[in-house]
Amino acid sequence: MLKRTLIIAASALALIAGGALAEETGNHQMMEHHMSHMCGDMDANLASRLAFYEVKLGITEAQRPAWKKLADSLKASSEPVRKTCAELAAQPEATTLPAHLERMAKISEAHAAALKSAVPAIEQFYAALSPDQKKIADGLVDHHGMHHQ
Repeated sequence: MLKRTLIIAASALALIAGGALAEETGNHQMMEHHMSHMCGDMDANLASRLAFYEVKLGITEAQRPAWKKLADSLKASSEPVRKTCAELAAQPEATTLPAHLERMAKISEAHAAALKSAVPAIEQFYAALSPDQKKIADGLVDHHGMHHQ
């Protein structure tokens, strides 16, 4: 419950800090755009990130089985997000700020579950990287967990 409250509070603070509460119509559009971005084209987004990382890391033939295992694991770990997105798509569009925040909290929780389930496969793959590849991999995410391209 505390985690959910923190997610909602963080989302609300992000909205306020960005000035999104200034106009109610802008709120809804921004929130729906955010949800669409997180749920739309999941397979294409994952495929593009995997292709980028494969080239950026210089995956060798010897590493290809570990790479495939990681890719399969990442696809499987995205299932909580896929399920939540389908559930939210089947519901009426949120029309109030609390309803939007609740939707954002649900998708954020699904993303956290996906990340948590992917960590062991990522750790296993990371162990198979050369020291130079590990440096590259370490540079692919910043302190916010965002990947750099």
